[in-house]
Amino acid sequence: MRLAGELGISQDTLFTGAVDEEEFPFIFASADVFCLPTQRETFCITVAEAMATGLPVVTSNLESLREVTGGAAILVNMKVSEIEEALSSLLASKDARIKLGRKAREKAREYDKRRVLKGYLQLYRKLGG
Repeated sequence: MRLAGELGISQDTLFTGAVDEEEFPFIFASADVFCLPTQRETFCITVAEAMATGLPVVTSNLESLREVTGGAAILVNMKVSEIEEALSSLLASKDARIKLGRKAREKAREYDKRRVLKGYLQLYRKLGG
């Protein structure tokens, strides 16, 4: 919050804190960009959920997040200047947000429960001979 104040974006930034699962669709629908800079993540379900709603995503350049986002997000190092540049470029261009959001939604479809289950079943069959 302090950094948002220093950058002059407090009035445009919503810090929600903990959110009930039922509220996610409404929060995502009201957002222009989803940003999650983090130093440690495995499979980040929140990033995948944001992508599934078609939000353009800015997140950390970690191996696990590169795998989850699959080129459908802007990946940044944990530097304020990189985060600021990524957010500024998306907020300045509705077309860029739409394009990245569509790409994100397509990538998130890979995580459909049925598709994932089918992949596991194929793997188990292969391993079981």
